[in-house]
Amino acid sequence: MQTTRRLAEFSASLTYQDIPLPIVDKAKDVILDTIGVGLGGAGARSSRILLDMVSQFGGVEESTVFAHPHRTSCRDAALLNGAMAHALELEEAQTRPGHPAVAVLPAALAIAERHHLSGRELIAAFVAGYDVHCRLAHGSIRTAMELGWHFTSVCGVFGAAAAVGRLLRLDPRHMAYALGLAGSQAAGNLLSETDGTLAKRLQPGLAAHGGVIAALLAEQGYTGPVNVFEAPRGFYDMYAREYDLDTVVEDLGHRFELANSSLKIYPCCSFAHAAVDAALALVADCGLTPADVHTIQAKVTSPAYSQACQPLDEKRRPQNPVFAQFSIPFFVAMAICRGAIDLDPVDERTLADPEILALSDKVVPENDPDLEREYDQTGHLPVVLTAFTRGGQSYRQRVVFPKGSPQNPLSREEVRRKFEHFAAQVLSPGAVEDIVEMVSNLEGLDDVADLCCRFTMPGRSRSYTGGLPNWSL
Repeated sequence: MQTTRRLAEFSASLTYQDIPLPIVDKAKDVILDTIGVGLGGAGARSSRILLDMVSQFGGVEESTVFAHPHRTSCRDAALLNGAMAHALELEEAQTRPGHPAVAVLPAALAIAERHHLSGRELIAAFVAGYDVHCRLAHGSIRTAMELGWHFTSVCGVFGAAAAVGRLLRLDPRHMAYALGLAGSQAAGNLLSETDGTLAKRLQPGLAAHGGVIAALLAEQGYTGPVNVFEAPRGFYDMYAREYDLDTVVEDLGHRFELANSSLKIYPCCSFAHAAVDAALALVADCGLTPADVHTIQAKVTSPAYSQACQPLDEKRRPQNPVFAQFSIPFFVAMAICRGAIDLDPVDERTLADPEILALSDKVVPENDPDLEREYDQTGHLPVVLTAFTRGGQSYRQRVVFPKGSPQNPLSREEVRRKFEHFAAQVLSPGAVEDIVEMVSNLEGLDDVADLCCRFTMPGRSRSYTGGLPNWSL
């Protein structure tokens, strides 16, 4: 029971004072970013459908929903905010674990608001839950792509349970119960990334929801398997088959996985970001125009190839915004045609743009053996784009660390601008400024409820969809 016990002890005991200052700063950046994309995602069609359903349930009003005028139960707020934050494909990311924040933070915010806890408590819980999520993903020898699981939700429910358990001040034994109960709810698959449906957005919301339920039950003495990670028929035996439990707890409490998080600046899957940076560099540095292009060769690693390049016909001409979010050919073409990619999601007009579609047809992806070896050795996801022109010239760009990655991070001002881009569309200028200020000084906030109450515009009518950006995706 060493792995479960050690994760439970870590999650139950981590304090704000235990966390290095650079990790605190990174946590605040990721928290602000996740709130921003959650506010933006509130206008997505998938979010509106989910809001309609949850509003019919009623229930106690204890936790805030992004851009919604009325509070709901902590479990439903976690569900909604997790799904909203995942809707635009702009949330933070890690190469292997997926997107921990969209499961962990909504659960933590809902409980911190419900119990009027401090910003320091929220930071400690978020860092603990984020670490649990990432470490569980790293413990699997096989990747999510190989296994077919969506690590964002499969591991996210454990991260959410750890964060909520920390906020509820569970002791290690009850924290182990919470992790065991989370194991009964671990779910989510990658089919939702390839079939163009809305299911992918629901999965981190369900993980946040499940983590809340698991920790609240454990608080009341509801027992769960206290060896959920190492037991036969436990998490790793069932979900990974090949795993290394030593990796899960290596340097636990000393090395924090938040240091490896990336913040996105393009509304597409992480595997496409290096390709977009390379395409934009071809425009800026080489003066490449769509009319110049005969063919664009895109050399990528296997995760990028399988998730964002296949099946090629669908990726070149995505039939809906969800398909577009997972298409390297389409985003490379859009970057070259427009010379820039903004934060707003792909709309129906962009999907039908004849210039983008014609150029997308000329992008030829290739799973490159040399890049694959580099990926195996370092975990990096390099991309090499080579544009061959009609005049017989060729231009090459290689990108290993796209903008927003840990090795090429956003500045604090860039994080703020991204947040403001979405928050300003649904909140008053005063509320936007207040949230930035509160998160920037989160360690000094006495009551997280004072932050959460600013996630919606005061006086908005019960028709919560009024005034929201109406994203078609």
